[in-house]
Amino acid sequence: MDNSDPKGELSSGGTAEKREKPRIALSMPARVLHPDGAVTESVSMNISEGGMFIATDNPPDLGERLGLEILSLGGETVIRGEIVVCWQLLEPTGESPPGFGGAFTEAALQSWREIESVIHSAFQRDSILVFLNELAGSSRLAEDIAAIQRIELSDEVQSFIQAYGEQGQRDAFIWKWVYQGLRLTALSSVDEALWDEVQTIKLLGVMFDVMLDDAADQIQDEDLVEQMLLIPFEASFIQKQKVKPEYLGYLEFTIELWQEIERRYKRLPRFSEFEKLLTFDYRQLLNCMRYALVVNNDPRCMNLAEHDLYQPHNMHMMVNATLDLMASPGFDVWETGTLREVIWNAQVMGRIGNAVTTWQREIKDRDFTSGIFALALAKGVLTSDDLLHSESDAIEQRILGSNLEDELLIEWGKRREYINKLAPRFKTVDINTLVSGLENLIAIHLGSRGLK
Repeated sequence: MDNSDPKGELSSGGTAEKREKPRIALSMPARVLHPDGAVTESVSMNISEGGMFIATDNPPDLGERLGLEILSLGGETVIRGEIVVCWQLLEPTGESPPGFGGAFTEAALQSWREIESVIHSAFQRDSILVFLNELAGSSRLAEDIAAIQRIELSDEVQSFIQAYGEQGQRDAFIWKWVYQGLRLTALSSVDEALWDEVQTIKLLGVMFDVMLDDAADQIQDEDLVEQMLLIPFEASFIQKQKVKPEYLGYLEFTIELWQEIERRYKRLPRFSEFEKLLTFDYRQLLNCMRYALVVNNDPRCMNLAEHDLYQPHNMHMMVNATLDLMASPGFDVWETGTLREVIWNAQVMGRIGNAVTTWQREIKDRDFTSGIFALALAKGVLTSDDLLHSESDAIEQRILGSNLEDELLIEWGKRREYINKLAPRFKTVDINTLVSGLENLIAIHLGSRGLK
């Protein structure tokens, strides 16, 4: 049982007992049920496998047996059991309010699954942040970034990067960074003989994505975006005269870029087998751009549900996985559905890595399509009026003063765990290799903040 108080001293005057089970901070609504029928509404402060600390101005007597209900923020009971009062804190001490420490009884342990689930969730939250902090603080990070900077891209890719430089604004570092990310998250099933070609197609695809993204997020010209969205599948309907003269070169380069992508992916051996999926995936990407334009034109439309539905497609990972399958002769098509579930979660993880490391730059661009802004609105850290009218520095300080980055990284950890659970279902793709690549990807995201 968990008998020690926050300072390691027992209020009954006994000697301190060493805490054997780790204690997790857990602040949730608590309801204490007294033997006489009285009910005290309170809040839990921490939990271990042995017991809990409950904040209250009137701690019950030592040794008293009490009913206990711990509630979710929505009011649902998640723990129901019985505790024995082991110690009291009659006056606030440091950061600890008055309250009492209670040990779970055998009756409480009958609902141990619920208690264990809450503890596991709290451990998971803390452990993923520790894991990611270790990645971000690793001495390998400097080496990883230096390795990206040393990447030598092919001459044909360089020619497109040079042409992009005449139209776009991204630093040349971004393309080496993207190439490394593509290598880290490529499916293990890709034919080795086709490996370089597939990475080239995907890199050009990301460049196409960036052209669309910058038109929607930075240029924010609706006529330009609408004409660009016709490029992949309705090119015959493009009306160049609707585009402002200063953006015509931008549109023409994007058309040329898509034609090269299309020419290349149609030569992949399983193109016809996965063509419909690729079309579907690209249409989701195009719709994502439409959503970005809507939000940037009027941030009052931003909400977390639609962000999470549309914006992850901006990471291009569903498209990339389908391209990989076109070059995977040994892939079992019966694994397609579950693989797409894996990649959807991986795509969300990629979006989180991007969101937590680029949002400060995006404020200056008045681009509020990132998940951190949607989460800020949902949590009340920001309002739509803030996005419309507040100075960039004020918005940045509000986010810096919150724990929104941590919340997103915790979600990254949950997605990683879910992918790991699906991994045993596959025989023709190594999901463990993908997970390792996603871990390296978040590391280079965290290590290149401000560089991309």
